[in-house]
Amino acid sequence: MRAQLAGVLVSLVLLVSPAGTPSAAAEPPLRLGVTASDAFAEGYYAQEMGFFKKAGLNVEITRFTTGAAIATGVSSGAIDVGVSNVAFLARQIEHGAPLVFIAGGGLYSSRAPISALCIAKNAHIATAKDLEGKTLAITAIGDQTQIGVSAWLEKNNADPSKVRLIQIPFADMGAAIQSGLADAAMMTEPWLSAALHNGSARILAKPYDAVAPEFLIGVWFTSTSWYAKNMTTAKRFASVIYETARWANAHHDQTAPMLATFARLDVQTIRAATRAPYSTSLAPALIQPQLDWAYKIRAIDGPLNANDIIAK
Repeated sequence: MRAQLAGVLVSLVLLVSPAGTPSAAAEPPLRLGVTASDAFAEGYYAQEMGFFKKAGLNVEITRFTTGAAIATGVSSGAIDVGVSNVAFLARQIEHGAPLVFIAGGGLYSSRAPISALCIAKNAHIATAKDLEGKTLAITAIGDQTQIGVSAWLEKNNADPSKVRLIQIPFADMGAAIQSGLADAAMMTEPWLSAALHNGSARILAKPYDAVAPEFLIGVWFTSTSWYAKNMTTAKRFASVIYETARWANAHHDQTAPMLATFARLDVQTIRAATRAPYSTSLAPALIQPQLDWAYKIRAIDGPLNANDIIAK
């Protein structure tokens, strides 16, 4: 009987052991693609604070330098879910990429702008017209940085076609201005505050105000095939993202050292920066302004309805 009892106890230990549970073994990790931008940092916070784990999600995070690279990763199946900007994803979807939005991310608000068009401190540029014939750095052709500057140029009587665009990751924008590689650059937090603090750049304009007073800077997305097979997981993921949004919006002091580590910047620079607010919804009204401007500047070939690219 002792031998039988010992065998039963061993079996029970194996059944309740976290490493040996059928559910843990059967559920594959959710592969998440992120960047170190403040507006895209919710995935880091959710991982650090244990929100994913609490929801039963086994998340593996991979860091990318741009949202465009994340979109490529999701489209190819290298990762399951990523975060990027609306305009770039809309362009990819229009060209056949099987992508769908599943949660809202960082917000742009004219009340607390987290992105700006910057120039070198001693640059002789004062107006939108002055940028004609100059070089301007954005993160990707057809993404929201291009839409923002194009909208601002048009609204300020400058011709966007006369401005040369180059593609540079956000983290390298300050160096591009300093070296003369670019005459101006679209910068975002936390690198915006870092460049302003060290004197390598100054703000020329806040182009996103020309798009809308408030819209989604980032959205969480996945492939249509992954979504079709993992709707329950996608729903749990979105719930965690919104839980993280509510927490992060109210705890800047706690997120500052995390973001400083992710972005490899001084924590005091982060504390002094304008922090991105996070959305707790995927409202079409927060997406449509970018789609309308994308069509207007021919970043996409035809009009798109936000409702058509949001997961049902």
